[in-house]
Amino acid sequence: MTTLIGIFIGLGLMMFSIILTNAPKRLYWDPHALMLVFGGTLAASLIAHPLNNVLRGLRAFFKVFIQGSNNFVPIIGEISEISRNFSKEGIPALEKVQQAAQHGMFRDGIGLIINGYNAQEIRATYDGNIKIRLEREKGDALVFRTMAKMAPAFGMIGTLVGLIHMLSVMGENSSALGSGMAIALVATFYGLIFANLIFGPIGEKLDIEAEDNYLLGAMYMDGLIMILEKRHPLYIKDRLAVYVPPRQRGRLFGQEKTQAKKG
Repeated sequence: MTTLIGIFIGLGLMMFSIILTNAPKRLYWDPHALMLVFGGTLAASLIAHPLNNVLRGLRAFFKVFIQGSNNFVPIIGEISEISRNFSKEGIPALEKVQQAAQHGMFRDGIGLIINGYNAQEIRATYDGNIKIRLEREKGDALVFRTMAKMAPAFGMIGTLVGLIHMLSVMGENSSALGSGMAIALVATFYGLIFANLIFGPIGEKLDIEAEDNYLLGAMYMDGLIMILEKRHPLYIKDRLAVYVPPRQRGRLFGQEKTQAKKG
């Protein structure tokens, strides 16, 4: 949601600035420049990265608008409850969790426990998986960082194309020099907008989300091992509290304290 809000604010401020200039609005719209900047940037990205990486990066672009950051507090509570149920009911409790789990990596980790993996094997398997996922998601961010680098360059290319055409007809109609120059600069305008309002920030956000997902995977790995060891819920919360920002840790232990008072 914040991504969409940021883009709307950025575009809104630019449109407001354009309105204040009292210049003809049509000067800021050029489909040929837009096609050159966006198409050229996409073509350069296909040259720089494998097709699968570019397609995966474009899919990640749309996910940015609908996915929020990971909320570790309820997840830790869920892990603590799973450990409690596993201690009482054994494997059947984990089979129910595996069927209902929404996060694929956690579902796979529960499967490792059901299949009889020990703590060392779970750590080795899970650690490899979360590192591979981190590299894959950072590759998605790299696609957009490449696009952020290329967009201004193709904007300049569009400007040069416009200038070449403008200079070729300058002798015939010198009065059109000013408007022709304005149209030529629109391509650079588009390139800077794409680079600094969309591609660059999206790349940074994907990189932050990759790190956040890596932390989530590491927390799941530690939680799975403690589930296997049938640790007490409070012990699990104490150990996993390191993944939670300090100001949110009160929420993590609040429910347990309430239950203790009732008891």
